[in-house]
Amino acid sequence: MIGIFAMILYYLLLRFIWRYIFGLVHIGTFDELQLYDKSTNKTIITASLYFSKFNADLMLENLKARMLRYKTLRSKFVKLFDQYYMKEMSDEEIENGIETSFMRVERDWTGKLIKEEADLTRFLEREVTIPFKEGGMFFKIFVVENYNDKESVLLFKCHHALADGMALMGLVTALQD
Repeated sequence: MIGIFAMILYYLLLRFIWRYIFGLVHIGTFDELQLYDKSTNKTIITASLYFSKFNADLMLENLKARMLRYKTLRSKFVKLFDQYYMKEMSDEEIENGIETSFMRVERDWTGKLIKEEADLTRFLEREVTIPFKEGGMFFKIFVVENYNDKESVLLFKCHHALADGMALMGLVTALQD
């Protein structure tokens, strides 16, 4: 009985130390399993959003301002003692992360202009196989500003571990404003 009590106390103390001293928050078991799935990337959420022509610089600024509300989007995944935790990033890490996660594209990897739906599909099919870098943002946004005369397209790739509902919806609405 004392052994069980000691284990529970140790567990609670360890969680307290990780959270309040090191800023690490243990993520749920289901999300942790999704982070381990690197070989097939089955946990990647993708979307293509079509808009009337827009200014990508304005969208990027809006994204920076709005995404900071959501702790999940301000956090990175850290592996410690073979378990994953979330840790809030510094302002500099967030700024750099957003800048590298928001990309303007006109051509696919072969150099072909992205001008029709098949091109978008081919681009996203290849991009989904590229894993996210550990310690960075677990989403990417690709903007095709000049998709055609009337539309711009936004291609979105996000790891399922970030899709806690509020953060994902906040990110999508920040892109649409």
